[in-house]
Amino acid sequence: GFVLHLSVSDFLMGVYLFIIAIADLEYRNIYGFKDSEWRHSTACTIAGFLATTSSEASVIFIFFITIERYLALKLPFSAGPVKKRRVILFVSLVAWLVAISFSVIPVLVYPDFYSRSTVCISLPLTPEKTSGWEYSTFLYIGFNMLVFMAILIGQLLIYIHVKQMGKKINNDNSKREMAVFKSLSYVVLSDTFCWIPIIIIGLLASGGVDISSDVYAWVIVLVLPINSALNPFIYTFSMIYRQKTRSQKSSNITLMGGTTENQEIRK
Repeated sequence: GFVLHLSVSDFLMGVYLFIIAIADLEYRNIYGFKDSEWRHSTACTIAGFLATTSSEASVIFIFFITIERYLALKLPFSAGPVKKRRVILFVSLVAWLVAISFSVIPVLVYPDFYSRSTVCISLPLTPEKTSGWEYSTFLYIGFNMLVFMAILIGQLLIYIHVKQMGKKINNDNSKREMAVFKSLSYVVLSDTFCWIPIIIIGLLASGGVDISSDVYAWVIVLVLPINSALNPFIYTFSMIYRQKTRSQKSSNITLMGGTTENQEIRK
């Protein structure tokens, strides 16, 4: 489903970081002489394209995962598995087209868009109004902030529904839904906490506040990719935890069944 596509978007961020790491090794000790050459290179443009596609696809797919979970709770029998797979595939293709379009448009309209920084991402974190600053402000601040607000509202609605369902039906199904909700919430929270500093710094920079270049570099290289690195671990550990819980329950049931049989044999 959408989780697979989220994993692909996270992988693209890994490819971006690999390109930046290779460039760091190649230009180390001579970067002062090669700054313009690197920032205007094809490799830098590709790196910026991958980073933008990854970050925007990640935001979009988390939004769709939230919608999917909410609809699964509210309308559990609304669509068959085949129809559901087709809908997910179609929506995923649209999401990728939107994310790729967000990455390609600035290259076509603003040729130097990805060469504004040494790490090839044009986040609006400086007060300078360079070419394409309106687009980067719209994309990284406006669009992402609106989507995350919608995600948080969706998460709140899911939480309320799961809690209400747990009060009415206190069984394994409601507990499983709560476990799925928690694992999804961890992913959403990691993305939200990574983007909130970017949005706040971007708003401050738009207001004319001078942001240090060191802060800019740390935000891009550390804060932005960290959610892509955390998502696979969050899903993996939550899945392992659920599997261990299930196996413990099944072993307890088996032991209880065996004890009952032994008691009947003794009688």
